[in-house]
Amino acid sequence: MIRPLLIALLFALPALAEDDPIRATLNEAKKKYDLGIRTMNAKVSEAFQTRDDKIRNSAKTSTALLEILKGERQRFTDYRELPAWAPTALVTQQKQLLTECEEAHTKAIKNYLKDKQDDAAAKVDKELDELWASTWLQMDYKEARIKDGYIRIPREKGIATKTTFTGPIEISLIARTEDENIRINAYNGSVVIFNWEGNRKELRVCRPDGNPNNLESGSLVTAKLTPLEPNKWYTLRWQIQSKGMAVYCNDRLVWSEKKAYKTEDMSSKIIIKAATSIVDVKELKIKSLVPLD
Repeated sequence: MIRPLLIALLFALPALAEDDPIRATLNEAKKKYDLGIRTMNAKVSEAFQTRDDKIRNSAKTSTALLEILKGERQRFTDYRELPAWAPTALVTQQKQLLTECEEAHTKAIKNYLKDKQDDAAAKVDKELDELWASTWLQMDYKEARIKDGYIRIPREKGIATKTTFTGPIEISLIARTEDENIRINAYNGSVVIFNWEGNRKELRVCRPDGNPNNLESGSLVTAKLTPLEPNKWYTLRWQIQSKGMAVYCNDRLVWSEKKAYKTEDMSSKIIIKAATSIVDVKELKIKSLVPLD
């Protein structure tokens, strides 16, 4: 049964004060968000079942696809994490619901401050933080903090997925750095480093052939790279497959290698780290890939 992001707890509405129109308006916005999320959850559940039926009824049933679907369904159940194949309409709906609820909170804060009700404004500000936190349920970010909906990672700290991934994957994130070092850690000591502090024009990659317990212990390969501009958002992607790896920046291939890896034997949480500079992460998605023949 799909858990709607613990919404009943997160958005338990305070008792309506008849003389508080600001709170009344905000509560109505929360109710709309709650209803919208519940409706969307039901649609996503139907989409999962349709996809499951399609795989099972295909001419050649794929056990691998069913396992991938099982993992995606579990992540949606636990964290309301939409799968990569989710219909565009549902992705848009999720973003729109969040945006409208954020705007309602922001407007309430502004109105309370205008009315010199600072305590009430502070309470709504805390509720807004809880709303943003509900969008990052899939992440362990105790060393970081949420700021305006994104995660801000302090220097020398990191965030990690709560889910352990295995097999071929694609890691995609929207991130920025104040100057240096966006580090993406994955299987067996593998890592991709953008804007490495030793040479910002060099992409550093450690292969997944190191010690699973030691970050960045895989064998090293480097490539020329146009440095990321400070404080600018980039979409970064890293594919790890049985026949090699590829790294993209804003959908442009910046490095690839054909090399055999036993991805079916690899297992790890995905870690995003900062080193010498603050790193912000606006979005992080990990997609399981179909094993290559």
